[in-house]
Amino acid sequence: MNRRVTGLILVGLGAAFSLLLIGSAPMEPTSAIVSTGPFLLIAATVAFVGAWLWIQDDPVGSFGNQILAWTAGGAVTFGSIGYLLAIGLPAPPGQSGMFQVVLQAGAAGSVAGIAVGLYDAKSRHRFQELEAERDRVEQFARKAKSLNAYGKALYESQDVHDVSALSMEVLELLIGSHESAVIEVGTETRILDSTIPSAHTEFLFDVAGAVENRPSMETVRVPEDLERALPSELDGEEVLAVPIGAAEKTVVLVSVVDSEDAYTEEDLDLLGTLSSHVGTALLSLDKSAVSATQL
Repeated sequence: MNRRVTGLILVGLGAAFSLLLIGSAPMEPTSAIVSTGPFLLIAATVAFVGAWLWIQDDPVGSFGNQILAWTAGGAVTFGSIGYLLAIGLPAPPGQSGMFQVVLQAGAAGSVAGIAVGLYDAKSRHRFQELEAERDRVEQFARKAKSLNAYGKALYESQDVHDVSALSMEVLELLIGSHESAVIEVGTETRILDSTIPSAHTEFLFDVAGAVENRPSMETVRVPEDLERALPSELDGEEVLAVPIGAAEKTVVLVSVVDSEDAYTEEDLDLLGTLSSHVGTALLSLDKSAVSATQL
């Protein structure tokens, strides 16, 4: 249940308790204060918790059903106990007295129920957090395992185009890029592979040239880390560029993701691992080229 609805119900419950307690209080002021005053504070506590849930954007508010269930259960349980104790007295109170006893016990029980409900809500929220964390760890482990397999394939690549194609697969299948590109920067800058529209070629060349001399495998965010304006079609999206140095050229991985689904720390770790694999593959290709030249 929405936290605001839960808060409104509790505020209403606290107000109802207050009105009923005042209406059933003795006429004599001193007796009314002694017998009703503490329970009015209890009713105010119920309303205060409701107002807190309404105002505060606390995660426990999403467990409104549980909080209300515990509140109702506490009120009914304490009210029933109050009724049973009252009728067990040598001289049971009259109808109005019985109503007051049950009402006071129910008010006290509602506060006890709220306390247990809030504790239950916090426990449930913490359990959800732990489950989400476990799922993230398991997902990261699966992706890391798959990335290691890609690393072996990258190392066995025959040329830079194979490296580029495998890098694109990893970016879009494992790291969550919805668009990506691999750019070679050297004596001639060229796009090896790209799913980014060709209208943004100039932007890609500009970014690749700007990060070419950055430390190899450093993730550069555009425009946060690089003063480049994004094309209007990419407004609201996150662009990452990773330069990977080779012998006489630099390969730049460019990845685009929706800002609403921005990269997590796990994604950035995977991107760093991919960069390392690509760097190793390029080094292997350079060595193979040198060997072939010497032969």
